Amino acid sequence: MGPAILVEAVAGVVLVVAGLALRGDALLVTALLTAVLLLLARAGLGARRAGTAGAVAWGALTLLQLGVLVPGLSEDGIARVVVLLAGLGTIPLVAGLLPALALRGLPGGRREDITPTLLAVAIAGGLGVLVAIAVAGLVESGDPRLGALMPYVAAGMAVLALADVLAHHRAGAGFPDTAALIAAAAAGLQIVLLVHTGGAALDDSVVAAVLASGFAAVGMLVATALATPRPLAVPVEAAGGGPRLVGGALAGLVAVAAVARLAVLRPLWVDEAATAQGSRGTLAAMLDSARTAGAHPPLLDVLIWLSRHLLGAGELALRMPSLLAGVLLVPALYVTGTRLYDRRVGLIAAVIGAVGPGLLWLSTQARPGMVTALFATLALLAMLRAVESERPFDWLLFGAAGAVLVWSHQLAFLHAAVLFGAVAAVAWRRARRGEPVERLVAGGLGALALTGAAFVALLVYRGGLGPPSVLPPLEYATEGAPGAGRSVFGLVGTALVGVVGFHPADVTSRLLALWPLGILATFALTVRTWSARGVLLVTLAATPFVALLVAQIAGVPRSPLFALEWAATALPMIALGLARAVSLVGSWPRVRLVGLALAVVLVLAAVDQRARVTPVARVDVTPAVDQVAAAAGRDDMVVYAPGTIGDLVRHDVGGARVIGLAAADPAELAGARHVYVIGALGMADGTTQDDTLALIQQLSAQRPLADESRHGATTVWSF
Repeated sequence: MGPAILVEAVAGVVLVVAGLALRGDALLVTALLTAVLLLLARAGLGARRAGTAGAVAWGALTLLQLGVLVPGLSEDGIARVVVLLAGLGTIPLVAGLLPALALRGLPGGRREDITPTLLAVAIAGGLGVLVAIAVAGLVESGDPRLGALMPYVAAGMAVLALADVLAHHRAGAGFPDTAALIAAAAAGLQIVLLVHTGGAALDDSVVAAVLASGFAAVGMLVATALATPRPLAVPVEAAGGGPRLVGGALAGLVAVAAVARLAVLRPLWVDEAATAQGSRGTLAAMLDSARTAGAHPPLLDVLIWLSRHLLGAGELALRMPSLLAGVLLVPALYVTGTRLYDRRVGLIAAVIGAVGPGLLWLSTQARPGMVTALFATLALLAMLRAVESERPFDWLLFGAAGAVLVWSHQLAFLHAAVLFGAVAAVAWRRARRGEPVERLVAGGLGALALTGAAFVALLVYRGGLGPPSVLPPLEYATEGAPGAGRSVFGLVGTALVGVVGFHPADVTSRLLALWPLGILATFALTVRTWSARGVLLVTLAATPFVALLVAQIAGVPRSPLFALEWAATALPMIALGLARAVSLVGSWPRVRLVGLALAVVLVLAAVDQRARVTPVARVDVTPAVDQVAAAAGRDDMVVYAPGTIGDLVRHDVGGARVIGLAAADPAELAGARHVYVIGALGMADGTTQDDTLALIQQLSAQRPLADESRHGATTVWSF
């Protein structure tokens, strides 16, 4: 890898110097020659290491790096900025590749070096991103797009470094064809994106390079994970009556999870639209408004901001963080269940994660629930790994996972507190047995310091935990929300729908009445194998529910009362606990049969949830907003009431000016070409209803009423 890094560095220096010193044809010729030499050099190095497949792999990865140069060949006047972008982009790429030199076993395919190398590459690449952005700010390019696009190019190159390192590892492990296939597919994706946009728009070429680099990195990560010999595949004598080969099953479950989530997408709801509205401006403006804009910390807002600026403002882009988190939760549950118990538990938990209706619901919302569930699972996995190995690197991972977790959800600090309490309990038990605990205590304190610092920073940033209320989620706009009001049964209902999903009220009430039987069955299955790990799972699952109940009794309720999103950290723990209960029914064939029956029940429940749980007419404003979005254009004005639907209207209605009822001035409206009034009177109080009807009367006196359309309790007046 050493010669490759040297080639990268030299090419970057040449491109930067050429961009600053040359003009016109000379600059383009120099850039083209440098790009060709870089491509040949890297392909040659790959061929020397891994033959033809290596040449294809590193040649394709180099194409991802050079894709940003394409607009300079087809659009006049931007050659200098594209050359500087490509040149400065090598800074994070080279920085990310340097740590791989320290681990000689990585090119030889050693599995032990994968995790520390990836962390080192991510940190070094991140520092390289900051350096590249800083240098771009100092360079006088004569084009503001250099500073605007440099963060995206630098981030794409840092991700490309991850893909490059993993490609070296795959080749060293004896699978260069896998690296070549994934790299070639990523390069093909970039070419398709460039052709689709004409290859002339600089912004589009940067997006193509970043997306293709991300595809390559994710592909290499998946290939590396699936190639891991344990615990995805074990010898017959070590299987212990459990599953031997689960790589194909796990890959299939990941695919099922992705398809299922895309199949059940719904139109944006008002709380999602509020999140989307906050991501429209700059990152600094979004972070400033996120201090008090919502109940939860801004991690999801940052992820949505990144997704929106990479993929656009469509509904799929806004939900992409939750969708990806929902898909990634499947392998995370498998690995965590396997480490916590065995492969049976891991595989059953992955099945629940893939098709569980409650998890499907959160995966399709532009809200923080599913991202929080993923990081809660990863934090548990990191804690288990750190306690077992006691390595400083694993403690660092645990601390980092806890830090990210507390920035994802208002109640996530409770989950982190339980995990650190578990570490303290392990240390106490080992000390009582006379075992050495110095490394365990030191590592736990270090992780606690990292997570604690992140939590303190969050409290300072938000001035506390944040507001107690959120906009009503979609579940509370349907008849499928958990029943039983403000009692403990409401919490039981939330836990129930977290597993079997939302259904009409009569179904939910009957299921709620059966919950004591579920407790008895679980007790019968687990009492004979009760363990400290079972106590940990139960505690993690119960903590958010207890916190919500205590808050309700203390007079500081979260609103809406017991929404599924508030219990996000508990859902993967419930899935792991249910998987553990299934694994105790007997031999692997019997467990497999029960697991299959559970999967069928969950799939049927997911289908019922998608088919029958829809917004009630009183609060379903989407049809009305869609009607106005299709009709309103430039020089038109749109007035909405009440204010809670404002973010949804502003998000969906483009071109026209959108204002709330309080800002509606009849004199100003008189100058508009068309005026549309959206009145969701079923969601409004009496004063708002009266004010809306008064505005309609005033407008009717000024201009003819062209149309009055009713969508449930929402009316659209068109003037």
